[in-house]
Amino acid sequence: MADAVASSGLALNALLAPRAGLPRLAAALEGASLDRSEPLRVCYLGGSVTEQRNGYRPRVTKWLEALGARGGVRVEEVPAFCGNCGSKVLAFMVADWVVSRRPHLVFVELAINDGDTLLETEDSEGVGSALEGIVRHVRDALPRCELCLLYMFVRDDLPLHQRTGSKAWTENDEPSAAIMYHETVPRLHDRVAERYGVPSVRLAPLMSRLASDERQLVFRDDCHLSDAGAALTAAAVCAAVDSMRCESGGGGGGGGGSACGGGTSGSGGSGTLMAVSHHSAPFGGVTCALPAPVFTRPWGRGHVEPVTPQQLSFFYRAAPPTDEVGKALVMARLAERHTIVDMDPLDNAQRKAWWLLYSGDRAELRFRGTRLGILTMIGPDAGTISCEITHVATGQRVRCRKVLLDQSRLIASVCVCLRLSTFDCIWLPPSSGAARPLGLLLAPRGRFAM
Repeated sequence: MADAVASSGLALNALLAPRAGLPRLAAALEGASLDRSEPLRVCYLGGSVTEQRNGYRPRVTKWLEALGARGGVRVEEVPAFCGNCGSKVLAFMVADWVVSRRPHLVFVELAINDGDTLLETEDSEGVGSALEGIVRHVRDALPRCELCLLYMFVRDDLPLHQRTGSKAWTENDEPSAAIMYHETVPRLHDRVAERYGVPSVRLAPLMSRLASDERQLVFRDDCHLSDAGAALTAAAVCAAVDSMRCESGGGGGGGGGSACGGGTSGSGGSGTLMAVSHHSAPFGGVTCALPAPVFTRPWGRGHVEPVTPQQLSFFYRAAPPTDEVGKALVMARLAERHTIVDMDPLDNAQRKAWWLLYSGDRAELRFRGTRLGILTMIGPDAGTISCEITHVATGQRVRCRKVLLDQSRLIASVCVCLRLSTFDCIWLPPSSGAARPLGLLLAPRGRFAM
């Protein structure tokens, strides 16, 4: 593995910032810290590069399985990926996708999609707050879980028509645009990583050394990996992880270090060490006091709630029939008109029924928290949605609009509104003048709040 990196002429430390490392992984893979019936659960939280079936992810898992087999440890992969989604979306998914499955190790691959977000919005505060919320949420709920950030590479030598992702990238002819993915976002993520002692692996130094014809062999497009690229990327990630595993006592070390620790003196970070109460087992119970956050308000309490018929205007616009048969007929008629089966972006191995709102329809809902996201679709026949947020206690109202029309693609999108305290939220999708009356798609389980 390290040979794949060394053959490029790079030292491993050009890719790896170990910080507090992965001190408990070695003992877990040796079978010294887990119950014999418990697998080592490895979670991959990321975008479409992580989602690739034949990408780097299954190769890293297979390598971990080989290491675990020596100690009789099973390795279980925990999928937590969604194409086109960065930190500002996946911060809402941590409770459902990560914490509920109780992983021991989490790889976080969000730099590319966060780069898209920054090119589109320049909202570095929001992206940083979202990523820090992910780290804090995991650390708070699973203090002994270890994390590792992965920064993937985006080709900067392709013409615009061969690029993928957001319009801010695919239509951006500025030579410096790729700096957002290779320098700006990694620096932003590193601010969080330093504070919490989280290691990071950066692929840009390796991939940028490849000539254009070599990149053609490594990449399918501007960021997704070919088989050769997946093997190279996995080799780099595994070499970095192996280095940290061996550093922490690889042949059966006790894993005495703490994933709750902040930046160490050797990492050059200024992270704050946190108070930790250790138990005997490296993945056993522990209390962990989180340090002061890097960003003022980290997005650290995300969860998903369903959109129910009671929240949709077409179900409560008129009084329903009093008899059960009539009520069932009305429900069936409304469901036929107002649902559509499409890909479930939160689990794209299957399809789900989405609520379909036409011009004039609305969803009215109530939430407590600081942020709300509505999972919907953008596409060539989507409309414009308006959001009105009413503060329950003060009556203060805030309005915002989002255009969902996109002539070139049909993908899932999340509209996030940032406000405080408790709100009643009303979503009004007016007509967009589209050829078809498709207004707004709401996933039946796609309301995000924190």
